[in-house]
Amino acid sequence: LGDVYKRQVDGKHWTDAHFPNNMKVSKDQAYTILSAASHSIFMHVTTNTRAGTEFGHILKSNSNGTSYVVTASNVNRNSAGFVDFEQLADLEGIAIINTVSNADDAKRGSRKALKSMITHNDGADWDYLQPPSVDSNGKKYECTGGSINECSLHLHGFTERADPRDTFSSGSAIGMMIGVGNVGDKLGAYLDGSTFLTRDGGVTWKEVKKGVYQWEYGDQGSIIVLVNGQDSTNIISYSLDEGKSWSDYQFTDDLVKVNDISTVPSDDSKKFLLFTKLPSNRGDKSTVYQVDFSQLLKRKCNLDLKNPDTDDFDLWSPKHPHQPD
Repeated sequence: LGDVYKRQVDGKHWTDAHFPNNMKVSKDQAYTILSAASHSIFMHVTTNTRAGTEFGHILKSNSNGTSYVVTASNVNRNSAGFVDFEQLADLEGIAIINTVSNADDAKRGSRKALKSMITHNDGADWDYLQPPSVDSNGKKYECTGGSINECSLHLHGFTERADPRDTFSSGSAIGMMIGVGNVGDKLGAYLDGSTFLTRDGGVTWKEVKKGVYQWEYGDQGSIIVLVNGQDSTNIISYSLDEGKSWSDYQFTDDLVKVNDISTVPSDDSKKFLLFTKLPSNRGDKSTVYQVDFSQLLKRKCNLDLKNPDTDDFDLWSPKHPHQPD
């Protein structure tokens, strides 16, 4: 394979696809195709194969996939070949990755130190995620006042996801992302994390809950539902204003472990399902609860870009964090 691989261009014929001239990889390296949603192919090529500390470069192609450049280095992957790379649904040019900040030490077997980064221009530039000014209790973070390298937001990505469908974003909730992470100089332990949300494509973030929560979008993003993803509970939290405020609802008298929260694949329903089990010391009974928001919202949000008079959404364009107004 070396620095060239074959790319099918029209369903019938194949042509050479060239890697950067200064990038040499062996034939037994791992390759992961990440996305082609923006008309360029994003590909992860493993450069460190040491078990438990794998990482590599993300390459981006030209429009027909025949020429590649390195767009991000030392990007985290796991032993199964999955990569911490996720594009924001239905909003081109925005993606989040986790990079290995101690790459040289990781090659020698040290534990990987991960830092999250975001692009708003399809990989041309990558920046650390801007942290919220205060946490969900209104208190400043310990690292507040430090440089962005010492104090940024970090999110647990695809390599730690129990269900690959639990993505940061949804195509029905344009510009919104939810994730579990922490503010600091690197990504901490998952169970020590908090739950964060952005409403503007990752430019600004807000800590909405202390702890690890599962999330689901509904009714084109006008409903957001959170439920404890770590401990037994009988409470869900929901927002009807894109995460600006939250209310709690007790859905059962028993404490249960919520294995999953779900709605229709299009995320435009006002009904949610909670798949639960009793705590392990109380048997293995499984129960599914339905939570219906129809009485709170009398009609579904209407997304109709061709008819602004009946459309419930405002058009806006994201900008780079350093772009002047």
